[in-house]
Amino acid sequence: MMTTELTVYDTAIMPESFEGMLRQAEVLVNSGLLPAEIKTPAAAVTVMLTGRELGIPPMQAFRSIYVVKGKPTLSAQLMGALILRAGHSYRVIESSNTRCEIEFRRKNGIIYRHEFAIEDAKRAGLGGQTWQAYPKAMLFSRCMSAGARVAMPDVLAGMYTPEELADADTVIVGEGGEVIDVLPKPEREDQPQPKALAAAAPAQESASGFEAWPEAKRRGFWAQAHKAGLSDDVIHVGFGVESMKEYTGTVEDARVILSALEYAVKATIGVAGLNEALGMPIAQAVAEGADVATITEAVDAYIAEKAGA
Repeated sequence: MMTTELTVYDTAIMPESFEGMLRQAEVLVNSGLLPAEIKTPAAAVTVMLTGRELGIPPMQAFRSIYVVKGKPTLSAQLMGALILRAGHSYRVIESSNTRCEIEFRRKNGIIYRHEFAIEDAKRAGLGGQTWQAYPKAMLFSRCMSAGARVAMPDVLAGMYTPEELADADTVIVGEGGEVIDVLPKPEREDQPQPKALAAAAPAQESASGFEAWPEAKRRGFWAQAHKAGLSDDVIHVGFGVESMKEYTGTVEDARVILSALEYAVKATIGVAGLNEALGMPIAQAVAEGADVATITEAVDAYIAEKAGA
């Protein structure tokens, strides 16, 4: 009996076996039409498997899943589509060149609001030509991904957007904020420096110990802390000191700790919750190499776990 009903699941498009996926990946890689960073069948299968977990066909996965620093990431637009497909919803309350706020609503009625402003981007050290050209789109992407990881963890499974993991100016976006491509960070040859400058340069940014920082860096630290609404008590507890004079870390580590403390306060879990989410004091975690993305992921997972308890 002939039927005109379309088959939703086509094994020619989405092979059932791993061997079938690998053969399909070989054909696609040999076509030369896949994104530049996908050079081998193994890399192609990684993207295909990620798409499969999310219920996305292979070619759509190649268009909307980007591998950044070895990790698959999703565009903000795809995150929104997955939320709607799962029966949840979201509403953009504000989206401008300086601030974005999104309300996420689960189908059981639970509501969560997340905001991300240009000041948050500056404190996190974000910038570059893409941020200057499309601040509205970049703020939306950050707000969508961070908020969705908290409100919709079952939908996104901890995925990030390319902009969150890539280096500055390596994500190419369109005027509507859609990701067009992710470029590898160009390798830069070290330029020879005069001996005096070469010896002095690291000390400006990496000097250890608050008292060893340049005066401008110390003033900048307190300006950033107070602008973020962090009290002296929160700062001291977060840094594990009674006075910042006792802090022996670098300027870079201090910036990460400040960003983490602000994120924890905004998420209403405080320093205690932040330390619990990381399994150790925030200052220790940063000293051992934790960055803003890692800390944010841990906090989001902690909040999601508490919300589901």
